[in-house]
Amino acid sequence: MFSTTHIVFAVSAFLLVLILQGFLSSRKNMIFGLFLPLCWFAFSIYVIVHFKNFIGNHGLEGYQVWGWYAMQIFIGNLPTFILLLIFSMCRPKKDDSLDEIEE
Repeated sequence: MFSTTHIVFAVSAFLLVLILQGFLSSRKNMIFGLFLPLCWFAFSIYVIVHFKNFIGNHGLEGYQVWGWYAMQIFIGNLPTFILLLIFSMCRPKKDDSLDEIEE
């Protein structure tokens, strides 16, 4: 089912995204650090909107459908939360002591 090549590619792509997020988050301009979480959130919304097409019609009714939607919202946004956590950890902190000295 999964070959070694697929696993190596997936792990290296995952590490590349984490490194890229750390690099973009450490930049002075905050917008670049929010680019990857925004893209992942947009993809999550796309999957939720087209969820019925992805799973097909398997006879799910009522609360079962809402359970699948809730699970998809939670699991689909885990990477978004991880990228936002990296963004908040790598963002340069503002040094208020320099502002007090200049005044």
